[in-house]
Amino acid sequence: MELENYLISIEDIDWTELFCEWTWLIPAGTQIQPWMMNNFGDLFWFDEQERVNFLNISDGTNEVVAETEEEFFNLLEDEENLIVWLLIDLVDELQAAGFKLEQGQCYGFKLLPTLEGEFEASNVYVSDLYEYWDFCGDVGQQIDGLDDGSEVTIEIPEREGIE
Repeated sequence: MELENYLISIEDIDWTELFCEWTWLIPAGTQIQPWMMNNFGDLFWFDEQERVNFLNISDGTNEVVAETEEEFFNLLEDEENLIVWLLIDLVDELQAAGFKLEQGQCYGFKLLPTLEGEFEASNVYVSDLYEYWDFCGDVGQQIDGLDDGSEVTIEIPEREGIE
């Protein structure tokens, strides 16, 4: 497995703009050292203690997944972590179906998994990275703190590329 097949470039990203819809989860001023981003725009980053954090934008969650970079790579040897963190099976399916990403793009879920969207190719589209981060941040903030199964009315902004 080639790790780079499951990552997108983080060069030239305007992090201030990218994080503008995420201050509800990661407060402004938090020292973030971006490290890697998977094809769905989820970010692995180092905090002040050099721990590896995983910002899952589709779920609106952030968690420490490893205490060190070395521990992180050891954890990647577990196929379950590859599936959860990099969505390797879904990415393989999308790439085989011809879903190609250009610079500044990521895969996005039409209906987010946190809203019961399925992890399948029919629920995925190619999105502008900033647009998808804004969308996920907006929805995540609307549902932050709600119990699973809560009845909600969510305002979902229109997005390009959704049929």
